[in-house]
Amino acid sequence: MGEDLQPSKRICAEMEAMQTETPPVINLPNLHEPCMNRHRTLSEIKIQQRYHESYLNITKEMSRNKFYPGPQDPRYAALITSIQETEKEILRLQDELDSFSPCMDIDSCMFENVGGAGNTQVEFKSPNRKTTSKNTKVTEDINVIKLTNKFEGIEEINDSPESSSDTNEQNKESPKPRIPPIMLKHHDNYVKMLDAIYEKFNIEDNIFGNRFIKVYPKTAEMHQELQEFCKLNGYEFYIIKPKEQRPFRVVIKGLPEEHNTDRIINYINDIGLKATKAVRLTQQRSRKPLPMFLVELEKTPDVTDIFKIERVNRIKVTVEDFKPRHQIQQCFACNRFGLQLRLQT
Repeated sequence: MGEDLQPSKRICAEMEAMQTETPPVINLPNLHEPCMNRHRTLSEIKIQQRYHESYLNITKEMSRNKFYPGPQDPRYAALITSIQETEKEILRLQDELDSFSPCMDIDSCMFENVGGAGNTQVEFKSPNRKTTSKNTKVTEDINVIKLTNKFEGIEEINDSPESSSDTNEQNKESPKPRIPPIMLKHHDNYVKMLDAIYEKFNIEDNIFGNRFIKVYPKTAEMHQELQEFCKLNGYEFYIIKPKEQRPFRVVIKGLPEEHNTDRIINYINDIGLKATKAVRLTQQRSRKPLPMFLVELEKTPDVTDIFKIERVNRIKVTVEDFKPRHQIQQCFACNRFGLQLRLQT
């Protein structure tokens, strides 16, 4: 009997020796860790963008409200610092978002398939047979009551949308264009300046705020004449360019980086539009040139035809609307916020 047990013991010993190497353990949660970090970073970017928008809205309200001193308020400088910090944080988070690796198993990822076809967490529930509606045949009503119109003899009133729109246009007055103020710099002899303006133009409507006196002309012609009057007398001022006088801006994508901007202007002018300026855009952080060109055009009735252009100088391009950055402008001459050097005299 003892000799019969020896082969079985030898087989068990060989099996134990073969099972000494343990299989590698795969940690499945680590497989989806980049996806989790990516969604967490996206949420943080949205929060920082909300902070950035709120800071911008507060600074705009403080600069527009005449009861606040504007940039002279110590809170204004703190808001500007917060705006710059949030912009840096958003850029940092975007760089961090680009560094994450793509999902290695999209089908089983709980972050990539939230609410989608690959989401296996939500179990399918079959409908209850008792609550499902049955197909019912629609029976036509044979006993139909015929109705007669008592007002058939009355002449039809012209209620077309064209006639109603014409009457509405006649009743409504065309909106008057808003005339922007002239920002006159405050000096010790501001009384003499206002007296001279009153004697020349009979303007009494003015508001003081943020070391400037806002003078409101009554007409557009008076606005232009007041600018010439201030230049002749040496008054320091700047103007706020109205929206209707600003150029129409578009972005042309697809051209080479070294493409000549004068050729873009000449091509647009040859097709019937009036281009005044073309600038190659650069990356914000590295200042490297981008294959994008900002083009300014005069506001003509057919200025929107610029979006129909498919090729510029034989190269296929795409034309998109220009979306400016919402930030507070700073003058290069006086370092004040909300001013521009080209609008000052």
